[in-house]
Amino acid sequence: TLFRWSIHLAESHSVPTYPITRLARSVPEGILETAAEEQCDLILLSWSIGAAQQGVRLGHVLDPVIRRAPCDVAVIAFHPERTPFQAEGASPDEGAAEQPLPIRRILVPTAGGPHAPLATSLALLLAREYGATTRVVYVTDPEADAQVLEEGQERIEQTLHAMQEQALSLPPFATDPHRVEEIPVERQVVRAASVVEGIAQAGAESDLVLIGASEESIIDQVLFGTVPEQVARACPSPVVMVKRFRGLRRFWLQRAWDALYSALPTLSPAERLQVYRQVRRGARPDTDFFVMIGLAAIIATYGLLQGSSAVIIGAMLVAPLFTPILALSLAIAQGDLRLLRLAVESTLKGVALAIGLAALLTALSPLRMLTQEITARTQPNLFDLAVALASGAAGAYAIARRDVATALPGVAIAAALVPPLGVMGIGLSMGDAAVAGGAGLLFTTNLIAITLAGAVILLLLGFRPAARAARTARLRLGLGVTLALLLIISLPLAVVFVRAARESRARQTIEHVLDARFIAASGAELASFEFQPIDTEVEITLKVFTSRPLSQTFIDDLRAQLGNALDRPVRLRVITIPIMEMEAAPP
Repeated sequence: TLFRWSIHLAESHSVPTYPITRLARSVPEGILETAAEEQCDLILLSWSIGAAQQGVRLGHVLDPVIRRAPCDVAVIAFHPERTPFQAEGASPDEGAAEQPLPIRRILVPTAGGPHAPLATSLALLLAREYGATTRVVYVTDPEADAQVLEEGQERIEQTLHAMQEQALSLPPFATDPHRVEEIPVERQVVRAASVVEGIAQAGAESDLVLIGASEESIIDQVLFGTVPEQVARACPSPVVMVKRFRGLRRFWLQRAWDALYSALPTLSPAERLQVYRQVRRGARPDTDFFVMIGLAAIIATYGLLQGSSAVIIGAMLVAPLFTPILALSLAIAQGDLRLLRLAVESTLKGVALAIGLAALLTALSPLRMLTQEITARTQPNLFDLAVALASGAAGAYAIARRDVATALPGVAIAAALVPPLGVMGIGLSMGDAAVAGGAGLLFTTNLIAITLAGAVILLLLGFRPAARAARTARLRLGLGVTLALLLIISLPLAVVFVRAARESRARQTIEHVLDARFIAASGAELASFEFQPIDTEVEITLKVFTSRPLSQTFIDDLRAQLGNALDRPVRLRVITIPIMEMEAAPP
């Protein structure tokens, strides 16, 4: 019935139509496969606003088709109560031909994006077909000065110029023997409180709005929908959203993002509410929280002073500090200031208690030396940042998914929040600023990375701010600030990482040269070595076991080989330890 109706309608407008029935695993797959096989230039879809289901923006059919289309896409968005281009009472019955409503005014908003030229070209072709007027508008702030208004006019001219330049590369449906740029166009800069409001107001005076897809960030698109989608919801007139195919590179990047996004489950409203209550309950700075933080700090401090890894792992498992940090992530994801204040309060109080107890216990302890467990937490690098990001993502996923909640103890061990605080207290008690500063850098790295990774995972799992604009602004601000802090903290970590990588390569090079020389040298065996870069030179100190003195020629030759391998001058110091082999005669 739909085929007969569509063919009859198309014939009344002299449009050749070829119906295809296709078997496919899903409707989107069938559309995409057909478009690829038929080498289509355009996929034309309709979107009934308000019909999208939970977890999708436009619907389970439109979302994947728009994202993965191998060609241009146009979506006609309309409100169900006022179907576009259909006379009241008309229905798609067999033989029924709809009478299109008159199109006299066409609006094309632009901000200079890459999809606006295609929208403008289509608008001009429709304007010529219906004898309509075309208006291209740019929306700016109500307080915009003359310079901003002039920039708006330039954006409009750039769009029209880009349309003319792209005319040769546009698909056949967007070209015509008559030059579309010869059709008169009205240019206007509109003042409004927001882009969506300005376009909606201008669209109310038009019969049709054609708008190109916008270039918002992936986070904005996932959370709030793009500007064209918001315009379609707010505008009383039908809106055609146009997206131009921009090559295989972007196509496959979009496919990769879709695969990542679809791999994660979306929590139901009841599950999100349960997670929120659980995180909020665990983030409260009550008596239990302080008792567990205090006990964890005691265990961690004594474990660090003893150099016992097992004891330190026990402190990681006891500490409840991970939950307040995840509360920070959830507060950012939902734009919840009350939860944010609660999480910040709990985190700061827990940090202060852990550092204070560690400093007090160190001052009272007779054992006050820097063990390997302490020094290992004073020089964080980019590997520690990567571990913290993965830990934050794993923790947020585990706490949101009850099926994998058993992974939280392992996440707590990987995150390692209390031991760096213990090292800070130990460093402050010993008056060692380098130890305290290095541990502080490690904890700050863990805090920022876990917060950001946790917020991103919670967003992907379906957590969203309320519809109020203030909360969405808080989300953007929170993500932006956290990302900026992460980039800032990455600078010293990168410096330490590069230095450590250079030292590792130098050590490997020295070991290779020394092994080759001392294995070949009769009677000499390498005991240990140390090296220290000094200005443009490298100072190397060797300790060797030998049964006979090493010649100066051998030492000079060894220094030359080390210098050639390191590509730097070498200052070599050799400490020989004489050895004597003795054998006891049998009685």
